[in-house]
Amino acid sequence: MINREITYERDVSRSYMKIPAMPEESFDEQLLLKKKIAGLLPIEKCYVAGAGQYWYNITGQQALDAYCRINQIGTLFFENLILRFCEQIELLEWNLLDVNCLVADPEMVFVNHSGDVISFIAYPFNTGTLSTELQQLMEYLLTKLDHKDKEAVSSAYQLYEMTLSEGFSISDLKSHILNARMEKVVVEPEKVLAATPKEEKMQESPKIVKEESDYVSKVRHLLDDKWNLLYKNVERVLEKVSLKPHKEQIETVPAIIFPDDKPKEAAQIQIHPTVCIFNHSSEPRGELICDRKGVFPDFQLEKSASILGKNPKAELHIDKDTISLFHARIEYQDGEYYIEDLNSTNGTYINDEPLYYKKKRRLEADDKIRFADVTYHFY
Repeated sequence: MINREITYERDVSRSYMKIPAMPEESFDEQLLLKKKIAGLLPIEKCYVAGAGQYWYNITGQQALDAYCRINQIGTLFFENLILRFCEQIELLEWNLLDVNCLVADPEMVFVNHSGDVISFIAYPFNTGTLSTELQQLMEYLLTKLDHKDKEAVSSAYQLYEMTLSEGFSISDLKSHILNARMEKVVVEPEKVLAATPKEEKMQESPKIVKEESDYVSKVRHLLDDKWNLLYKNVERVLEKVSLKPHKEQIETVPAIIFPDDKPKEAAQIQIHPTVCIFNHSSEPRGELICDRKGVFPDFQLEKSASILGKNPKAELHIDKDTISLFHARIEYQDGEYYIEDLNSTNGTYINDEPLYYKKKRRLEADDKIRFADVTYHFY
């Protein structure tokens, strides 16, 4: 447990979590600063106004508490996290470090955006104990599990009960998880044979592919027809609801005389007064308009929370390599929209100012928001 203030900072290419250091030095601190240990986030010690700080490089990582807000936790992730925790303890012991340095606070356990790499931090003056840290981590995860996944819930509670028993060991936890996985691998031979495609079905596969291709073509033509019909209907509706000026608002201009033998009849040209189509109101419309029209989509924000990122499952999907899978989060609260960066690799900038990790900012009309190198305006 770390009873010290945690802050975040970002430079051009890196993101850091900062924790104040104790005035005294220790063997664990010296070893952590000199030696890079697999599975631990890199650490540096810096001095600001004479006070020491530990700077942990969290670039491209997501804190566990933030990760759980945007992802459902299932059996695989839960077990992988506990296995990684156990392996990290063994690595600390191998490097002659106090295992109680390992921190399991959800705010200080980090996951990459794909969810397949888990990293920890070691704090030389951690006041918690290993068993307490592990129990608190499991208690937190139990609240974040997908409770519709009965397998995940059952497995998690079994592991949690093991940590409550006296004399439990890390090796017991690892063995329990690995044995459970081995049991899942065992498949009955009859099921394997039943799953093997028959020879006649394999011969029919080209025909099936052709039929599927014809079906896709028919659907595509049907959608094109539906789209054309919809477009025409929209045009008709717009014509009906278009704003028409009153008679007294119609102005006339003098007759136009054409240089012919016989002058044309005087023509009257109707001039419509200018109509403002923008609705100015105190509440933002919740629109993100991209500077590069046609390249990236515009978005109408929902009155809830939305994730922006490269992940196809993101509500605000931007398909670009510089955008992180889960880049930023925008939520609606009490008539206002707030944005926070999800520790994206290339950062989020509001009016060219970097948005620090876990720092929410209220969006205002005409704010310029830059996600990596993709710029939007908020209205």
